[in-house]
Amino acid sequence: EVFFPAHMQEDSWYGKFIFGCQVIFTITFFMYRVVGWWYVSLQLWKDAYYVWSNGIVEKLRPGKSYVLYMFLAADVILGTLQVFWFYQILLKVQEVLSGDD
Repeated sequence: EVFFPAHMQEDSWYGKFIFGCQVIFTITFFMYRVVGWWYVSLQLWKDAYYVWSNGIVEKLRPGKSYVLYMFLAADVILGTLQVFWFYQILLKVQEVLSGDD
């Protein structure tokens, strides 16, 4: 509440504008950072499975296949972080809708 004090948000144009921005942020965060992330991740995992199952990973980068494993691990960690952040956003949405802000 440092950047958007509650006393400035009450039924003013500014308050409605800030609320609209919060709604748009929540929707776009979900679409791009949660749904989009996992959609692209699924494609990544399909490609990784293909190169593993056909031995391409060792043929193209001998001795460097660990990089692919590290990349996939980072994908899972960062994807989980996207979901955690969205959960934090939903907690704030719940707080705003219940009037406890």
